[in-house]
Amino acid sequence: MLDVSAFIIARNEEKTIGETIDSLKNQTHDVHPIVVVDDGSIDATPTIAIEKECQLVRLPYHEESYVGRWELGRSINHGLREIRTTGIPDFILQMGGDHGLPDNYVSEIVDRMTDKIRISSGTYEGAQLNVDTPIGSGKIIDAKIWYEISGMLYPEKYGYESWIDYRFRKEGYEISRHECLEYGEW
Repeated sequence: MLDVSAFIIARNEEKTIGETIDSLKNQTHDVHPIVVVDDGSIDATPTIAIEKECQLVRLPYHEESYVGRWELGRSINHGLREIRTTGIPDFILQMGGDHGLPDNYVSEIVDRMTDKIRISSGTYEGAQLNVDTPIGSGKIIDAKIWYEISGMLYPEKYGYESWIDYRFRKEGYEISRHECLEYGEW
């Protein structure tokens, strides 16, 4: 079975982080480790992550949200570095802390990977994106190729979600999104 590791970027997600973690633990394909990057929460987000037996990376409080900003790449890299401490898995699943996935999500996405398609995601209800563009949260990425490209890290001063798609395409790989695998926010 292929190794799939996950990281969740979470900031003040105490109302949803537990369900998000549970959705990863309930996958028909094992996901381990699950790393929660607490991006400066002032609520119970880190406590819940520990109670759910996730690896926790705790970052300092910052007033502004990093969503859509280059600083988010730096936060993500903390989670990726934590995953790398136990080796390079076959795939990385990146998640936000506010939604869950159907139990067969990881199995279905991994099964749809081909020699050419090395990044993929499902979709969420109401998504209005280009049909082949994977959604950032719920995206599964070939970690070994990513490691070859950039040491399995995002550049820290560039938009994080689109960069990995661009780099894989530049290397001749394809990316995809599967409309039939829907998930939603809590």
